[in-house]
Amino acid sequence: MLAVCFVGIGFGLQVALLAASDTIMSAAPEARAGGAAAIEETAYELGAGLGVAVLGTITAVVYAPGVPTVQGVPAPAMDQARQSLAGAAHVAHEVGGGPGAALLDAARWAFVHALHTTIVVSVVLLALTAAAVALLIRRD
Repeated sequence: MLAVCFVGIGFGLQVALLAASDTIMSAAPEARAGGAAAIEETAYELGAGLGVAVLGTITAVVYAPGVPTVQGVPAPAMDQARQSLAGAAHVAHEVGGGPGAALLDAARWAFVHALHTTIVVSVVLLALTAAAVALLIRRD
């Protein structure tokens, strides 16, 4: 299911980028095409960077509290496990046994839940952006 969501997001993103690029370049006079292309590329890079930062932060904010304390795992190790899924896997391997397996299961669940939350936020932001474009775009 997650792979299908990412394929859908990737396809939708490329279609939107193509439409946006075509709109920007067709609206610019030929003498200013270079400037329009530079603004388009700068906006794309800024948007991509902000998107990674904002959505990554949302994932981290949801993931960390989603990892419950596991009996048999020391508190400092739990702090490390709450930093990332890779950190949780490392701690689980070090702890081993039942507590390690329980930690890894809990961390995986928390990570998937965080990704689902991030996808929902992405869909909402995309819908708001589409609504803004529909209202603000110039129609000739």
